[in-house]
Formats: sequence, C-alpha cells, structure tokens
Amino acid sequence: MTDATLPNRRARSQAVGTVAARIVISVPVLLSLGGAVLGFAWLAFLLLRRADGLATLAFDQAFFQQVVWNVSEGRGFVSSFNGGSFLGLHFSPLLVVPALFETLWADARVLSILHAFALAAAGPAAFLFLRAAFRPSRSAPWLAAAIAAPLPIWSAIQEAGRA
Repeated sequence: MTDATLPNRRARSQAVGTVAARIVISVPVLLSLGGAVLGFAWLAFLLLRRADGLATLAFDQAFFQQVVWNVSEGRGFVSSFNGGSFLGLHFSPLLVVPALFETLWADARVLSILHAFALAAAGPAAFLFLRAAFRPSRSAPWLAAAIAAPLPIWSAIQEAGRA
C-alpha cells in the first residue's frame, strides 16, 4: 500500500459516514412527508366524496371551475357570473396553475384534488419552519417532525378542506 492511496481511503470512509449521517437526519423528513401523503389521501378522499355526492359549495366550485376552464381553453379570466375580467373582481393570476392541470384532465374535480394537495403541503412547510426555529437544538428535526407529521389531518386543516 502506498502513501498516495491512504488519503483516498480516508476520504471514502468519511464520505460513507456522511451518507449515513444524512440517512439518519432524513428520517424526520420522511416522517413529515409520510404525514403529508396520508393527509393528502384523506383530504382527497373526503373532497372527492363530497364532489361525487354533489355536496360541495356549489357557487364557489362552479365560479372558480368556470374561470379555470376558460383560462385552460385560452379564453382568459372570464365567467358567465359577471361581465368583464375575473381579475378585476378577484386578482388571482395563480389560477393559471390549475388551468395547466385542466388542459391535461378537464374535470371539475381537479380543483378538489389541488385543494387537498395544497392543504397537505402544510405539513412539510411546517416541518421546514419548525426545524429552522428549533435549529440550535440537536433534536430539532425530530421535534419538528413530531409536530408537523400529523398537521395535515388536524381538525383545523380538515375544516379548511370543507371551506
């Protein structure tokens, strides 16, 4: 064994140790993502059941669905509920994002699925925020995961899903 290969072996062993440390650190991340996936599945199930049972808030659903469909068809931010541009009534150019999904799958339930996704995304967002807030502590990722993982199924988030 030459002296030239010795530093390479040390570098490789340190790299393996770093990968192992990343895996240990990523367990809280996986917990928060798992909570988000479960929350998305639960909220999507509830919202799609409401849509299939014709129990959604009809005016809001119809109003926004019509605007999103018109944007996806290239007609702009218009609806039959009021004359003129929807942006003059409610400035929301973010509706272009659901319109992109609407071009792939023209269904009124697209908004319900995106609604469930947005609410479930509160879990990972809370994890990142709490991990940064608790950063000096070594247990910050675990504490953040413990709080953020169940967040998508908390009653306040489910109530927002009903709105």
